[in-house]
Amino acid sequence: MKIFIKKHKIQIFSFLLFIIATMILTVFGDKGLLNFYHMAKERDGIVAEERLLEKENNAIRIEIERLKKDRRYIGSIARQELGMIGKDEIIYIFEE
Repeated sequence: MKIFIKKHKIQIFSFLLFIIATMILTVFGDKGLLNFYHMAKERDGIVAEERLLEKENNAIRIEIERLKKDRRYIGSIARQELGMIGKDEIIYIFEE
């Protein structure tokens, strides 16, 4: 009877050890839950960056189309960025 109880305790201990080891590997292993969590966070960051880049690309596409087709827009850009003036425009410079 003592041998049966001792054998039974060893089996229970072995089973519990197996369960604990499986849980540790499930959480902390190479393909565990912790790694999955970090990969999900990284994926979310990449998706957010992709959305931002897509918005920037769309804005650039719109500006390219305006530069190709809209002469007034080209003139306004020339005035703002290059300090150019249009035909029949006069510049007034005031001294303080």
